[in-house]
Amino acid sequence: MRRLGVRLVVAGNSPKYGPGHQATQLWVLGPDGEPPLMYRRTIAAHATDGRWAWHQSGTPFEFEDLDRYNARRIRDRLDRALLISYLNHFGIRADDDGFYGDGILIQQRVSYATRTQSLEEAKAAIGPPRG
Repeated sequence: MRRLGVRLVVAGNSPKYGPGHQATQLWVLGPDGEPPLMYRRTIAAHATDGRWAWHQSGTPFEFEDLDRYNARRIRDRLDRALLISYLNHFGIRADDDGFYGDGILIQQRVSYATRTQSLEEAKAAIGPPRG
């Protein structure tokens, strides 16, 4: 992301399922994020087995409704409606089917039974990690 100068937005909303699992989350990564993963901002309200947790990190964006984050019930701090509002600020029209283009699936089938290199040989061929 740093080299490309782009921002990555990952959003998720899982309605209640199973024994009390539910989540609404937003992750924003980009060239202005914190190394090594380049997270710029994360916000998450999630429940596991009915137990809610709230997490946020990074500097809030100017459009965030910070008062909502003080709600007594964690599930009310970040819900689907607020998440959709935030995505709109990034130019992502999540509820508009016309916003999305054609999907592309790239599949590669690898037969590990025919591998001719050892792990050490493969690492040597790829070279040292770039940093």
